[in-house]
Amino acid sequence: MSEDSCPEVFKAKEVATVIEGVDYSAFEEKIREAAKGCPVDVIKYEEA
Repeated sequence: MSEDSCPEVFKAKEVATVIEGVDYSAFEEKIREAAKGCPVDVIKYEEA
């Protein structure tokens, strides 16, 4: 689950959401891992 991989960015309740206001650049590696491990492929990560 994305929240397990990167709880600083993702929050799952009934519907998973991205936490606003987070410095996402500080969590790039964790976000990549969450995207790779997403069982339903809804998290997308692209290199800039």
